[in-house]
Amino acid sequence: MDKLTIIKEKQHFIQWVSSLKNVSKQIWPKRIQEEDNRVAHLVARLNSLDHFLVTYRLPYLVKNQPLPQVEIDSSTLTRKAKETLYGLSKSELIDRFIIVRQRFLALLVMLPEHRFTEPFPMDPSKTLSDYFAELIQHDYNHKKEIEQIINKTA
Repeated sequence: MDKLTIIKEKQHFIQWVSSLKNVSKQIWPKRIQEEDNRVAHLVARLNSLDHFLVTYRLPYLVKNQPLPQVEIDSSTLTRKAKETLYGLSKSELIDRFIIVRQRFLALLVMLPEHRFTEPFPMDPSKTLSDYFAELIQHDYNHKKEIEQIINKTA
C-alpha cells in the first residue's frame, strides 16, 4: 500500500467516525456511563491507539530516530479507552478522535515516501507500508463491529 492510499484510507475513516454523530440515543446514550456503550468504547479504543501512535511512533519515524521501547497491548488500550470516555458526550468523544486522527495524518504526511518501503523498526520482517496497512485493517475491524451493533439495534 503506498503513502497516498494510506493517507486516503485514514482520512476516509475520519469521515465515517464523524457520521456516528447521527447514531440514535438508543445505540449511543447522551452521556457514557461505565461500560454500557460498546460503540463509544470502540471509538475510544481507536482514539487511544492513535494517541499512542502520535506520541510514540510517528514522530520518531518522521525524524528517522529509534522508536522508544513502549509496548501497547489490548488491556492497556481498554484501560485508556475507559479513562477517555467516561462522562463524555457522543460529539465530544468523536471530536477527540478526529483531532488525534488529524495529528496522525499530519505526521504521516511528513514521512518521506521512500520510507514506506523500508523495514518497520520494531519488526524488520515487514515494511512501514505493511505496518500502516495493519493499522488500517484494525480500523476496519472496529468499523465492522460498530456497524454490526448499529444494525442489530436498528
